[in-house]
Amino acid sequence: NAESGFASSDTVWQNASDKCAPDALCTQGMDERWLISSNMTVDGLVVRGILKWDGTVPGITLVIGWMLVESGGLFLVGSAREPIGLYPGVTARIYIKRSSIHRHPVLGDRFLGGDSSTIKIFG
Repeated sequence: NAESGFASSDTVWQNASDKCAPDALCTQGMDERWLISSNMTVDGLVVRGILKWDGTVPGITLVIGWMLVESGGLFLVGSAREPIGLYPGVTARIYIKRSSIHRHPVLGDRFLGGDSSTIKIFG
């Protein structure tokens, strides 16, 4: 379960923006833990592990055509103890592009959603 893996103190986070090219359809592995700690642009993003927003860095923008958090995946923006905006200048700006190169076969090309997954946004 992705949430129990999140609580582990030995979690190794990888920089999400280093993982995906701007025009790519990018798929995260189930065991991967990505941290959005700098601006990131990607055409389509499939989250299968944990994708977490860095709540301590100001001015981050995520630009996507679409994002799907699949079964067992987890997308975290802030927490109950440290909601986005707790630190000065920190926001979670998500911009969904007008269109994307890689359409999702069922959901199309402009969305952020989940399927049997968890999306938590605090702020």
